[in-house]
Amino acid sequence: PSHDICRNQISFLRTLRFFKENWKFSLIVFYCFYIFNLFPMIGIIDYGSWNIDAIIFALKINNIPFKRLSSINDFHENITHLMLPGVGGFDETMDLLDEKRWVPWLNEKVVNERFPILGVCVGMQILVNGSSEGIKNGFGWIKGYVKKLPFHEKLPLPHMGWNSIKLFNSPFSEGINPEIGFYFLHNYFVCPDDDSVIFSTSNYRDWE
Repeated sequence: PSHDICRNQISFLRTLRFFKENWKFSLIVFYCFYIFNLFPMIGIIDYGSWNIDAIIFALKINNIPFKRLSSINDFHENITHLMLPGVGGFDETMDLLDEKRWVPWLNEKVVNERFPILGVCVGMQILVNGSSEGIKNGFGWIKGYVKKLPFHEKLPLPHMGWNSIKLFNSPFSEGINPEIGFYFLHNYFVCPDDDSVIFSTSNYRDWE
């Protein structure tokens, strides 16, 4: 095995030297990879959510390859992760996904193929069983329920602005500054049945 490793290292160094000495060819290769979507990338589910452009902007400025998926036919083998955005009501979001036939496809990908997916805003809320905001069922991939934040004078709604967070042991916490936290704008929060799936919480005033 040590000989194989050495051969692989020599081959890799030769490849690097070739591309360095032939930079024009290297640019052509890079361009072809980009044009024909050969890079591993994130697939963003586009079902009509209002916040998809904000997500695309964030990916662009961080030079993260992505593809906007307007239908299930847009999916291809180079997509390694999915993002599910969402703004608005719980029921409305599930209706839009159902109308565009995303629901059975997403269930197949996430449940049977174990495909990694990130839900953003309402896109995260619909990953659980349901919500006090509506009557529709969510995907139920995470057992739990969406509840409305309690409202009183010291806790105005919506919860809006920058908030520090508390991080638990998780691979997702790498590179996140808990003192800075995230920007929040919401009235509802996800309450999972199993606390072990939680990797971060935030305090809104005196309420966690």
